[in-house]
Amino acid sequence: LHYPLRRQRQMCIRDSRDRVLTEDEVATIWKALPGAALRGVTRDVFRLLLLTGQRSGEVSGMRRAEVDVDAALWTIPAARTKNGRAHTVPLSVAALEIVKARLLKADDGRDAPLFAHVGAPMPSNAIAHSARLKLQLFEDPWTPHDIRRTVATMMADSGTSVSYTHLTLPTKRI
Repeated sequence: LHYPLRRQRQMCIRDSRDRVLTEDEVATIWKALPGAALRGVTRDVFRLLLLTGQRSGEVSGMRRAEVDVDAALWTIPAARTKNGRAHTVPLSVAALEIVKARLLKADDGRDAPLFAHVGAPMPSNAIAHSARLKLQLFEDPWTPHDIRRTVATMMADSGTSVSYTHLTLPTKRI
């Protein structure tokens, strides 16, 4: 079948792969989270995306055994990273508060997901779906991955070295 409007629609959709949120947009998203029609667990994933810059699948798949509360570190195992290498994320005070609250709600097992959806880790496509349906606050649409790109850009703008940015936000192409 031929759908002539499909191509026209695709041409009108902005490629979000180059979208960087402004500081005002980041603040607007953060402030909108408490009143957004989202489950608390989903709000917490968005907060950690904004605070850590990690991928939505890595955040939503966080497990109890990956977190060292005393050291304020989250170690993502190689099996769960895009580049296939383990990655340790330092947790800010705000990020650690969210993680501690999720630990209290998670099951006791070492592999218990902190962001559970029917007992399993919340799928990252659920985060993208929530952003698309519940958090499109601007004329220019955004995706959860745009948050990661925004964090990297803001780190560069603040004078953070490229090597440190790559340590904090590893990519597949390192």
